[in-house]
Amino acid sequence: MDLNDEEKRYETIKQERKASLDNDVLDKVQWGIDLNKDEKKRYNKLQEEQRNVSSTGRTLPPSQDVPENDKYDTGLYDRRQLFLHNNITIYGQHKEKFNQNAIYAMRLLKIMDDHGCLRVMYKKLTKWCKQCHEEQGPRPPISFPSRDNLHNYLADRYGLHGLEPTTIETTLPCHNIRVDVTTFDFQEMCMSLLTHPDLAIDDNWAFPNPKDPFVPPKKWEDVLTNQHECTLSDIQHAEWYSKTYYTSCTVSGRDVLLPVILFVDKTHTDVVGRLKQEPVLFTLGCFDLKTRSNPDAWRPLGYIPNMETLNLSDDSKSKLQDFHHMLGLVLKSLIDTQKAGGFKWCLKSGGKYHNVVFRCEVPFFCGDNEGLNKLCGRYGSNTNINTPCRICQVPFEEIGSTFCNEHDKITRTLYCC
Repeated sequence: MDLNDEEKRYETIKQERKASLDNDVLDKVQWGIDLNKDEKKRYNKLQEEQRNVSSTGRTLPPSQDVPENDKYDTGLYDRRQLFLHNNITIYGQHKEKFNQNAIYAMRLLKIMDDHGCLRVMYKKLTKWCKQCHEEQGPRPPISFPSRDNLHNYLADRYGLHGLEPTTIETTLPCHNIRVDVTTFDFQEMCMSLLTHPDLAIDDNWAFPNPKDPFVPPKKWEDVLTNQHECTLSDIQHAEWYSKTYYTSCTVSGRDVLLPVILFVDKTHTDVVGRLKQEPVLFTLGCFDLKTRSNPDAWRPLGYIPNMETLNLSDDSKSKLQDFHHMLGLVLKSLIDTQKAGGFKWCLKSGGKYHNVVFRCEVPFFCGDNEGLNKLCGRYGSNTNINTPCRICQVPFEEIGSTFCNEHDKITRTLYCC
């Protein structure tokens, strides 16, 4: 290696080290962490460099003018920054030492959860542990917090009170019956996903460029023109993603499209099948397909009560109207976020933190035929019908036939199946 190569290598290492130190300072400022004396000098120097760049006429991100009607919600971002500033050290550790009794209680709850024990057994098991401890002779007393106290302690420690459910009492408009609808806050659930240590990592992002969330997708017209050069493998390659991005994300270097994928379906909570719930779940399209297939990547928005136990009339239209009334309450926090223009967040991608504005859009619902028919207000009966489902046009007497008279029929049947 000659001298010039050695100098180039040294200069590269020097620039990388400077960039690393600069990023560390910017990350601390972005997360509200106090700077020491040297870091303050470095930050002031970075600000001076930024002013010099601005004076030359070159624009810095966001790289275009912000529209006059631009708006977004900053409440979640502000609460998160305040929590981190008050509770987390610059080394990523909690400022408050963990309560030892809480550690014992969590270990016990983990054992119970691994073996499918009923929660009511916690009180009996902690009582048994205390008795065994006391029978061993004189020693420091041991105490276990109650489940409610432990829940509140952990919620305070990690800022999780926003994840608690809210019960809304409402009156069904068509049947005039009062019911309770359980809902969860959409933005708080998003925070739970975007701060999950196993989910929110570079390997799981489904942005057009996983290491840079601000890189826009290809325009769909370009994709159609150069199909042989394009890869279609996930939601970020879809026509919907491209067209929605260029409609919703108006400020480059700041706006990021956040697809919200919803799932609605009934589930049984007992062996006989009489007790049912209809959860409304969601995951985020910023995760790739493998991550979205992980149950940990889904969060609830609410639960629609079992309408079969409400003594409603046989009028299907009235039942459907009441169903959509309860669904509207469950989706309210998501709709409010969309009306607010999305929400601000500090996203880690490519080893850096970025202040982004998530523009929340719904690409599709997941579910079965019965549930999706209700969502669309379609005919939902499975008896006295002419075709198997709303898509298929082949009559029942021709279902087993390999050949059909009309090409359109066989195409729709194959699509349906």
